[in-house]
Amino acid sequence: MGYQSALTVRPLLPLFWGIVLLLVLHACANPITPDGGPRDTQPPRVDTTLSTPNFQVNFEKQPIELTFDEWVTLSDVFNQVLISPPLEFDPDISLKKRTLTITFDEREELRESATYSIQFGEAIKDLNEGNPADDLRFVFSTGPVLDSLRVRGILTDAQTGAPVEDALFLLYENTADSVVRTERPFYFGKTGPEGRFLIKNVKEGLFKGFALVDQNLNYRYDQQGEIIGFPDSLLILAPGNEPNLNLRMFTEETPLSLDRTVHDAFGLIRLGFNQPVYSVAVNRLEAEPDTLLPFLEGDTVRVYYDQATDANWDVILTRDTSFRDTVRINAIDRAQFTSNSNLQETTRREQRGQRIASRGLVQWMFDRPIASLDTSRIDVENDSAEIVDRWLIGIDSLDPRKVAMQVNWPGGRSYSVTMLPGALTDWYGRTTDTLRRSVSVGTAEDFGNILLTVDALDSTQQYIMELIQGEQVVVREIIRGQSTFNANYENRPPGNYTVRLVEDRNRNSRWDTGSYPSRRQPEPIQTRGLEQLRANWDLEATVSWTPNNE
Repeated sequence: MGYQSALTVRPLLPLFWGIVLLLVLHACANPITPDGGPRDTQPPRVDTTLSTPNFQVNFEKQPIELTFDEWVTLSDVFNQVLISPPLEFDPDISLKKRTLTITFDEREELRESATYSIQFGEAIKDLNEGNPADDLRFVFSTGPVLDSLRVRGILTDAQTGAPVEDALFLLYENTADSVVRTERPFYFGKTGPEGRFLIKNVKEGLFKGFALVDQNLNYRYDQQGEIIGFPDSLLILAPGNEPNLNLRMFTEETPLSLDRTVHDAFGLIRLGFNQPVYSVAVNRLEAEPDTLLPFLEGDTVRVYYDQATDANWDVILTRDTSFRDTVRINAIDRAQFTSNSNLQETTRREQRGQRIASRGLVQWMFDRPIASLDTSRIDVENDSAEIVDRWLIGIDSLDPRKVAMQVNWPGGRSYSVTMLPGALTDWYGRTTDTLRRSVSVGTAEDFGNILLTVDALDSTQQYIMELIQGEQVVVREIIRGQSTFNANYENRPPGNYTVRLVEDRNRNSRWDTGSYPSRRQPEPIQTRGLEQLRANWDLEATVSWTPNNE
């Protein structure tokens, strides 16, 4: 029996080892990615045993070395590393293996009895996962104590209320108003995405505060157009008295100047300025001026004129006592212009296709002032080709380039307005080619009503209220002598509306920016988006006056 067993088993051994070999080869042919373990989420940390001691007092100028517990990278030093008080000369910041070294310039003289703070932001990250060092700061004092007070706050745009990122808040020991233009600050902090800043390790004392978007990165307010903000008073820092500020930032109004004059056709002069213009008067120097009509549009004044003489002439531009300029206008032949140039419609495409309500307005815009219109050359038909008589038309008394037709037509239908040549005549005796406009008149159910209440107003102040749809101001009201304002805006197209309120402190019916020399803050603004207006709906909205950052 033993001999028989041996004969039975031996043939199976090669088969067994063959199966094992096949399994091994299969495993090699289908490799499995090894499990690398959990992702590293730990930020790099300073190894204090190998680094320059932090929070030193009586510090003397020397290289500062920070050695980390893992390999790190160094990037965006210029924007991420902030040193307060600011140094006169940029230090050398370098990385070798795991050690970061900060070497002061030989010419640098550190301030006496000052606490310095070096903030690294996200300049230091670990090599593998890019985790930034968490709130890494190196602090030292050139005196016997480390200062420990704080100043914090939030900086927002005066007009929009949006946070201002990458703005500096500066603190000065010198409290003269001119210091922001002539000296670097004693301390400073920088805002993040939410517009917040925090300055640590500040000493006790009286400081001037100033906020700045520093365009040329020299810690001074020395360029026109830089965005600024300031507290209304000096800041007193003491234990238990650490300011928490809320400031609105703005651009000061720069002196008005005329940048360009375009006069390439008779009848129109375009005067371009360095900023949006307001209240600029345009007059001729001659004792008996011909027709002259200016329009202020953004940073341009469009001046329409008509004169019979071919001589050159002058216009004088003025705005109160702050601006005065004289422009020589070269004559252009009137006869050639009037023989070759017809009146042109310039109505925007989106306005031509708007659906209007019954008793609404159909408006046209033209490239020149309109002198007269002839209603006998205007026809209106409905979608059944029937003549419609219920309408009135006129030239806008404030802007004679505009013509408006008030309709009183049944809703739910389309109408066609035809203006034949001669229906409109401009200042220069020219008319249009035939103009046709298709007008869709909706029913009351196609529109909505906005029932607006503005409360918590100061009845001794004047306010500007604007109702805005998209980017267009559709209603503008001046509110005075009221603590509560109520209005019903009927037959408004469905859509999204915004209410903007301005406290018009100087009662000039426009928003005014701030002035640092005058210590005047920008006029407060409040912007509030309303619930979407739907068709056939009454939207009741109450806006309480709570201006941005006031």
